[in-house]
Amino acid sequence: MLRDINRFLLFTIVGFLIYVAASAYLVWHRYESLSQRTNEALDELAISHVSNILFFILVGAVGVAAQFFGERGDVLRERLRKMFASRTVSYPVIEYFEEVVRSTCVFAEVASHKITVMEYNPTLHAYRGGFHNVYQLRNAFGDVPYDAELSVEIAPDMVRDDVFPLAYISELCITTPDGKRTRHLKGGREIGRSGFKHPIRITLPPNGVATFEMAWWSWIEVGGESGFSQKRFSEHFVVLLENRSMVTPMIHVAGEERYRTLPYGQVEHVADLRNHPPRVRVGFNWGPPLEYAHLGTGQTARDARAEGLLDFERHIHEPNELKF
Repeated sequence: MLRDINRFLLFTIVGFLIYVAASAYLVWHRYESLSQRTNEALDELAISHVSNILFFILVGAVGVAAQFFGERGDVLRERLRKMFASRTVSYPVIEYFEEVVRSTCVFAEVASHKITVMEYNPTLHAYRGGFHNVYQLRNAFGDVPYDAELSVEIAPDMVRDDVFPLAYISELCITTPDGKRTRHLKGGREIGRSGFKHPIRITLPPNGVATFEMAWWSWIEVGGESGFSQKRFSEHFVVLLENRSMVTPMIHVAGEERYRTLPYGQVEHVADLRNHPPRVRVGFNWGPPLEYAHLGTGQTARDARAEGLLDFERHIHEPNELKF
């Protein structure tokens, strides 16, 4: 905790302790004289020292408490002043950059996104996918705590007026290293075309860690896109896809020539990235199930999947965009 005190205050405390020690010695040495009033000059000096000690204890306690327990403190602000090294930078500018640094100082050591294909509805021409996202968060500062309200936003993968709910969120929680689990959502919540938005508060001590977890399911339209983006840096960014349905989904990842097929029970790595920057979206397109896909020639895709050429109608809509 001493690192939270600036050097001037630390030297002041040391000098004050020396002063207290010298005054205590003087009072103890003059105790007999004080009780008998044999040397009024030295007695007055000792009494003055005692009154000064009481005054400095009161003032010093307030200063120390402000340094230790101040909600925001000035550690980060002073660092920014030294970093800019400019006398022309005003206080509001420093305060602005302080807020920017505070809002981005928490990063994800691991950001894991897993989609499990649960079923396919041929009437809706859509999959139902279960989403499970886990973020292992860490406060990058070793001596500055983090306390902020964040916004979790989810948009459904399919947008239609004749289907409700389009998605359903069931879990939104934070787990600390001691096993304490804080749920930010009481019960589930149905999601329509307007999407889902919910504030959560995250508090981390210096160099502190916590696990943020969320789970929901959403209808995913054939020809549509699923994607993930974050508002913070990730050291390890992973997107997994698993098939637990009775059909064989097909997906297309940007930059690849062929569509991937996903047999029952298979887990596919869609993305496995290191040092992933914020607000960079990772997504992929959904093809029809292998059992329902047809080529323009009338052949089934099963017969010609080696060519990797699929021709199916694409439905354009706003894709899923997870923002955290």
